[in-house]
Amino acid sequence: MPSARTLADAFRACPRDCMGGTAELMDARALPDEIEYPRDALREEIDSVLPHTRQRTFKLPFQGEILWVKKPRHGPGFTMYGLQAAASALTRVPILWPPRVSRGPYGLQREAARLGALTRKGWPVPAVVALSDRWLVLRDNGQCIAPIVRGQPPEGRSSLLRRLLEFLQTLHADGGWHGAAQTRNF
Repeated sequence: MPSARTLADAFRACPRDCMGGTAELMDARALPDEIEYPRDALREEIDSVLPHTRQRTFKLPFQGEILWVKKPRHGPGFTMYGLQAAASALTRVPILWPPRVSRGPYGLQREAARLGALTRKGWPVPAVVALSDRWLVLRDNGQCIAPIVRGQPPEGRSSLLRRLLEFLQTLHADGGWHGAAQTRNF
């Protein structure tokens, strides 16, 4: 049986921004220059929709443009993260270490900053339109690849998924990442 000291060390190793949003908010100067802070009409539209949706991410048609609104991530926070970190530390299996997930307003700021960094590197990511402590607004980046993959015969599906994996491999080799690499998010 592992000692309490080992478990405590594993819990302490959890990065602060993964503990349910307890980290300090990031300095606004670190955000990408291209962020347009919320215009009144957009803010009013989002505020009128938020009470009526339970989805964390939703499509918002606005002034002839398709936008995506993301609410801050809330969730298992410290307990689940700590348990997974402890399991990784105790078994000495690094792949079990939980991913760094930023929650709350800090998480939205981090995502905006990461998208800005990827944009500056030339990657095809959604443009950040607006940011508040309650939501992040992104431009639509075109058709999702999931229905295209589903519509392919098995050999075409395999070829398309291989190309998608090559794209991810290139992204990772360039120091980039995809926070939720699922076909619905491409």
